[in-house]
Amino acid sequence: DMEATPTYNRDLAAAVIGLVMRGYCGYCNVGGPEVMSRWEWAERLATAAGLPAGMVRGFSSAVQVQRVERPMRTGLKVDRLRRLLPDVRLLTVEEAVADWIEHPMGRGWPTPRTIDPAPQRR
Repeated sequence: DMEATPTYNRDLAAAVIGLVMRGYCGYCNVGGPEVMSRWEWAERLATAAGLPAGMVRGFSSAVQVQRVERPMRTGLKVDRLRRLLPDVRLLTVEEAVADWIEHPMGRGWPTPRTIDPAPQRR
């Protein structure tokens, strides 16, 4: 019942590098393109990885003991990121799993030739 914005770590790294190379100063949310429950996220990860359906079991946050109260919905708004890096495409859960399976050691770091260093206004 808790929702979040799953973010592929490689997308996060590429966005941070893009922002730094453009000289951006300030804050900018970087989050995946979908808001979903943690249960849905786990189920989609399992399915995309080819694991048996139904191996993920969800439960209500009401039965989970938490040291700190957490909000039920924590999806990120990424409008600023889209304005600053219009060519950056953040992957869905299934696309991220497919990328990870195809490139388990990564795709290499973006280079100055692959990122347009033109500074963007905030």
